[in-house]
Amino acid sequence: MAEKIKIVTVDDSPNVLEVVVSILEAEGYAVTTCSDIDQAFPLIKSVQPSLLLLDAMMPSKEGNDGFSLCNRIKEDPETSHIPVVFLSGIAAGSGKSEEELKATSGAQDFIQKPFDPKDFVERIKKQLKEV
Repeated sequence: MAEKIKIVTVDDSPNVLEVVVSILEAEGYAVTTCSDIDQAFPLIKSVQPSLLLLDAMMPSKEGNDGFSLCNRIKEDPETSHIPVVFLSGIAAGSGKSEEELKATSGAQDFIQKPFDPKDFVERIKKQLKEV
């Protein structure tokens, strides 16, 4: 049996984590979740996922947000190869499009919450080059 493709999802919303896990596990992926952005980087280094789904805005005791975590991932030789997809509602209030946010964040894609499950799966598969 082939090893499942690993995806890490970092989001502070239990509802979002539940929906994402349900959708991705139904597609056959192994999903690890993290609801604390301050604990996410060590988890990502440990799991070495094929893809990271990341909320942009999360509470942090250390002043972190999804953008700073994305930068840290891209700067570390052990994690720089991991594609990052933002899964966030930030675009709605920012006046910027998903494309603009993707271009300035260093992420491979930016999916606006709430999202369409079918489109979500297609975009994840595209990042994993399974389409």
